[in-house]
Amino acid sequence: MQSDLLDQLCAWLKTAPGFDRVGQLRVDYTTGRSGEGALRPGGVEVLSRRENLLGIVTQRCRCRFTLSLVLPLAPGAAGTSAANAAWLLELQQWVAQQSAAGTAPRFGNTDPEAETVTAGTGRLDRMRDEGTALYTMALQAEYTMQWEA
Repeated sequence: MQSDLLDQLCAWLKTAPGFDRVGQLRVDYTTGRSGEGALRPGGVEVLSRRENLLGIVTQRCRCRFTLSLVLPLAPGAAGTSAANAAWLLELQQWVAQQSAAGTAPRFGNTDPEAETVTAGTGRLDRMRDEGTALYTMALQAEYTMQWEA
């Protein structure tokens, strides 16, 4: 995975409505402080591979990420919990809208119309004693790459 693509993905996520509650978004890790996030690459899976008579190889790929967010959540704070959950849903819907509009980052080098970026399984993973909670969300991109063999 190219680091410029990871930087582009982080920069794109920061433009999401409400993402200003995440002051810092890193690749791979978070220190666990409130208002931090981490984007963790989860690998690339080749879904299909074709080679034509000219030796051009076309691969359909899926790249997975986990987005971790440390947000404020005091024990028993039902209002904050509901607000965090609502924002996670809005973020997932924003990713879907951006993908449909073609404004999400591009992963592939061909067939941009068939490229999708999705977000799902946003959830509260654990509460922490210091009044924060760790939320995670799965992001994935499906795209097409072409190379000359």
